Amino acid sequence: TTFEIERTGSDPLNFELFDVVGKRVKVISNITFNRFTLNRDGLSDGIYIYKVRANKKPVGAGKLVVN
Repeated sequence: TTFEIERTGSDPLNFELFDVVGKRVKVISNITFNRFTLNRDGLSDGIYIYKVRANKKPVGAGKLVVN
């Protein structure tokens, strides 16, 4: 799955993926491009919540469905 984030500034991004009970299941740190790919290996089918931050400030969030 490819994500594209619109942002201002050049601070690295951090991506976190959580399952429906709030357990963090994936982290991608120090993303320096506006586009990045999430490898779905190891993720069970279901609904996930993601958060994207720059300098600990929210940049984006949403839901991801894996099937």
